[in-house]
Amino acid sequence: PNGQGVRKLASQLMILLSFGGDEDIRREALEIVSQNPSMTLSRAALQSLHQVECEEREVAMQIFYDTWKDKAVILDTWFNLKASMPMQNGLDEIKSLLSHPKYDPLAPNSIRAVLGGICSNIPLFHSLNGIGYDFISDELISLDTRNPVTASRLVKCFSRWNSYSSPHREEMLKSINKMKKA
Repeated sequence: PNGQGVRKLASQLMILLSFGGDEDIRREALEIVSQNPSMTLSRAALQSLHQVECEEREVAMQIFYDTWKDKAVILDTWFNLKASMPMQNGLDEIKSLLSHPKYDPLAPNSIRAVLGGICSNIPLFHSLNGIGYDFISDELISLDTRNPVTASRLVKCFSRWNSYSSPHREEMLKSINKMKKA
């Protein structure tokens, strides 16, 4: 698609069709990532697979990584997409991202990519048992010792804690209090 508006529309349509179960669009998204050297179109294709746990998503993510692994700024997109993807073993995946050889724990963009990704991973961050909140609060406590500015920006994910219903409100407050005491 030519033009920013048309690319945005195409991206949104691919997301809706993929989320709606259209297997053809999943294959097309994989093809776009496989054959298109454009990071913008590849990212749009990945976005369309983002919420759907399927084989095409895993293959497309690997292709995107292999294509852009030597471009740190673009690789942050991959880290963010991986961290924000709903998946069965989400916390294990996050831990592997934080120990990934291409992850830079001192680079604010890399930190925001992964930790910010967790915050937008609704099933993980807002899990009923509070493990998402607890994990983020532990990471922010650690991050505050080496990069307080980035930590202060990321802690905003807890800013609306009192607008959530139970048990989320209570679990978020526990994590806020843990950070307060640290």
